[in-house]
Amino acid sequence: MEAVHRHGRDHARAQLLFVTYAKEWFGVAPTSETIEYAEHSFHKVRDGRFYEMNYLIDAQAVQRQLGM
Repeated sequence: MEAVHRHGRDHARAQLLFVTYAKEWFGVAPTSETIEYAEHSFHKVRDGRFYEMNYLIDAQAVQRQLGM
């Protein structure tokens, strides 16, 4: 699932990610398990380039699936 919104030069995206991580994440060694979580990203664009990017993820969902 993905939704993209634009307002002038600002962009926002909401998506549901399915991830199998390959490196340590939140202090947990990688496993072969796939986890899912929501991510929202906010980008500001100037002269055709991103100059500010902010991300919000559902950290509790990630931690719960990692067994934390």
